Amino acid sequence: MNLLYEETMARIKTVSRTQTQTELAKLLEVSQSSVAEAKRRQSIPADWYLKLFEKLGVNPDWLKKGNGPVYLRTEAGYVPSDGDGPPI
Repeated sequence: MNLLYEETMARIKTVSRTQTQTELAKLLEVSQSSVAEAKRRQSIPADWYLKLFEKLGVNPDWLKKGNGPVYLRTEAGYVPSDGDGPPI
């Protein structure tokens, strides 16, 4: 079992509020088999990070490594990468 994959998927499920592969696939606009294949390979496709950023404003670095703020984008705009300061 790939611990990095498991930790990243746990973060993805938390921020996306999905519990099943079907729910996650719908959010990411991919097939359920794509989610199953990622699990089988223990590897998250790069475009998932971009989609989660675009849809939810989630920080890709936080998703992948648990570093930095959870969200980079708020309703007011983008937040600098360190998470401090006013939205841009």
